Amino acid sequence: MAIRFFSLFLLYRAVFAELLPVSESDGRVPTTDDVHVQLQKLRDDVKILKETYQQVVVDVTAHTQHKDEIGKHEMEIQALKQIVARLEERLEVLQEERRGPDKPSTLTSPTPVIASSCEELRHSDEALKSGMYWIDPDGHGTGDTPVYVWCNMTTGSTSILHDSESSTDVGQCWDAGCYSRFINYNASMRQIIALIELSSVCRQSIQYDCKMAPMEFNGEPQSWWTDRNGVRRNDFTGGNSVQSKCQCALENSCLDRKLQCNCNALSPIETFDKGIITDKSSLPVTRLNFGRILTQPSSGRHSLSRLECYGRQPVQSPKPLPKSCQDLRRTGHTISGFYSVLRSGVIETVFCDMTQMSGEEKAISSFVSPEQLDSLIQRLDKADERIQRQALRIRNSVGRLNVFLVRQNRTNNSQMRKLESIDEKLASDLKELFNSQQRQNYEIAELRRRWDRPQGKSLTRMPANCHDLKAVGHGLSGIYPVKADDHIEMVYCNMTLSTPRETWIGKADVISSLVHFYVLRKTPFYLEGRGHMQSILPFEITRSNQGGGMDAKKGVFTVPKSGTYVFRFSFGALKREKAQHVSVTLVLNDVEDVASIYGSDHQGFFSLSLQTILNLKKKDKIHLVLQSASGGGNYEDIDMTTHFSGFLLDEQMF
Repeated sequence: MAIRFFSLFLLYRAVFAELLPVSESDGRVPTTDDVHVQLQKLRDDVKILKETYQQVVVDVTAHTQHKDEIGKHEMEIQALKQIVARLEERLEVLQEERRGPDKPSTLTSPTPVIASSCEELRHSDEALKSGMYWIDPDGHGTGDTPVYVWCNMTTGSTSILHDSESSTDVGQCWDAGCYSRFINYNASMRQIIALIELSSVCRQSIQYDCKMAPMEFNGEPQSWWTDRNGVRRNDFTGGNSVQSKCQCALENSCLDRKLQCNCNALSPIETFDKGIITDKSSLPVTRLNFGRILTQPSSGRHSLSRLECYGRQPVQSPKPLPKSCQDLRRTGHTISGFYSVLRSGVIETVFCDMTQMSGEEKAISSFVSPEQLDSLIQRLDKADERIQRQALRIRNSVGRLNVFLVRQNRTNNSQMRKLESIDEKLASDLKELFNSQQRQNYEIAELRRRWDRPQGKSLTRMPANCHDLKAVGHGLSGIYPVKADDHIEMVYCNMTLSTPRETWIGKADVISSLVHFYVLRKTPFYLEGRGHMQSILPFEITRSNQGGGMDAKKGVFTVPKSGTYVFRFSFGALKREKAQHVSVTLVLNDVEDVASIYGSDHQGFFSLSLQTILNLKKKDKIHLVLQSASGGGNYEDIDMTTHFSGFLLDEQMF
């Protein structure tokens, strides 16, 4: 009997372990299908429990003296009571959700866009007063959670609070930096750095009230602060000095002009040193260290101001330029569209699908389709029916068990008190068990929230103006590329207005791929005289051929991409025979002379050059023809001075 009840208890605990959230085992969020599987396992286990219970009733009737075995059995009964109660609560929740569409829902309300700084808040509503506001420097809907900051609406400055603003006593200690205090800000370091990068000026001041407590002693620093990179800094003058200087040294107002800080004078009268840190790459201050505060009357107290940032970082020269869609997302861009990025030293225009990106800031998942939600609701309705039937059966079983319990209570009150103590322990296990159901409710609410979230309109063409960009969901003002007739243009879009205001900046130099070539000759060649058929000038050395358009051996360049091209030709050679006149002609598609030049020799040396700009279409052919103006002859190249080059200046995109 004892072994049977012990096995039953282990089986009951296994049911609880299987119902624990999947996320605790493998890290993924439990789904509704997981809940259904777990409920099915629960029903199977309840059936086993009922069969075991019937056998236990027979055994208990025959062996009422086995009090320990009855205690384990009563523990199972109490657990079933708890399960019934939880299932009834779950039924009520599901019924409320089914009636939910008839009631107004708060999930359909669009989430307001949180400003990135107090400066942006002030520009959006000039009637706002100074006070505490929520901002999101690293971008709305991405990155870390928004932060609660103090906004000065007169100056537009943003102040981040921390736990070391009031004056704090350092106490007494001997060694350098023996007192250490870590600064806890009410914002994550990611949000703080994002605010600093958005602002033109940031500052934070440190004040140290001292009495016979030096900042530096015998040339060794006794106090310092630590920047955001974990680097120890001895300067208190803006982060621009390697020496342990204070503000009084810059103002030439220290008690002892030979010293760099007031506290270094070891004055028996309390004085103070103050410094203003303005180096944005070092802010914020993350730790303060002070030392050599001996016994009384030595003393020291420190205070650290809030991190204050104001102004806007100019958009014209971002540092550094984004190199990928992930970099753009980190700076606050969360809408899919065209963006300019820096790759391998070349600025390229790319399309970023922000709904599919992954990385440090996980992109928002795709919206749940109405079909998926309807299927989920149907499965939940069927699960409700099964749960109701199962709950009715369980309630009937519990009723019979209650009759049995009443009989047992009349004969053994002391044993019931033991069951109550066991029930308290079991209640904590049941509480943990049904936390998974609460997580399932949260998952359902999250799916509905994503389904109800408004989406931007879809265009069947590339955006051509600021109005198109706003229509697809862009809400941030900034510089965007748009499609013109046959090229890409850059415009500034002011998205704060109901109708976006567009300011034209200029044409974007967009080339899908580079095209250029450079070829040379190194051997003698023969030129035909006037009246003879002209021949194409071939080349022997290829220095570059990006795009593969140049056939050096044939001397023919086939245009790989439509656009504007630049061609240059230089000719230098010696003629040992009678002086001649030489002409060079650039021929298009074997029929059209598009450019030519004539030259004469100078003491047997010929030198001339040709340069032109042409608008060409894909698969056009370009070659050079050299011809003697009078009689033909042999020419010797001098140090490879005969060369031909060209490159794509502007690609025709559309």
